Amino acid sequence: MESVDLIIRAKYVITMGNPLVIEDGAVAIKDGVIVSVDRADRVMSNFKAEEIIERGKHILMPGLIDAHTHTQQVFLRSFVNDRRLSLPQIWTKLLIPFEDLLTDDLAYLSSLVSVIGMVKNGITTFIEAGAPKPLELTRAVNEVGIRGIITPSTFDIGENKLLDTKEVIRRVEDLLPPLTNYGSYSLI
Repeated sequence: MESVDLIIRAKYVITMGNPLVIEDGAVAIKDGVIVSVDRADRVMSNFKAEEIIERGKHILMPGLIDAHTHTQQVFLRSFVNDRRLSLPQIWTKLLIPFEDLLTDDLAYLSSLVSVIGMVKNGITTFIEAGAPKPLELTRAVNEVGIRGIITPSTFDIGENKLLDTKEVIRRVEDLLPPLTNYGSYSLI
């Protein structure tokens, strides 16, 4: 019997393979790596775990991916829905002024609220569609432990957004040192 760190057992395990769903399934994990996904009776007879999590009424599934998010706009959620604005007005009257006033602390807090909400809802990986303050996002990502692809905001709308190519390259290069230290996120 092989030793593992953790076995998670659930009423249904979604595998994304064949079979797609295992009823009364289990997942065995060793050193942070999934080593077995099978029927619970097979996993329990082949592996001995330090910890077993029983989720008899639950579905166990792979983490979700949010392919387009704006982590530093979380404080604007539902704000736009309450107003009757067209897309250009949303940009010029709301989004650009908001991002112009975004401090490092607010960007960090917005990022933190956003990534905690993702993890709470089963998202394990996200793609940031353009963070005005990407270094603050990397800080939140490292604290929470979520995976992300981080992109800096590079549009040139609004007086405070006009950047030349060298400045954009410098901002992207500023993100490189944290990438080599953690590995939980990538840069595009």
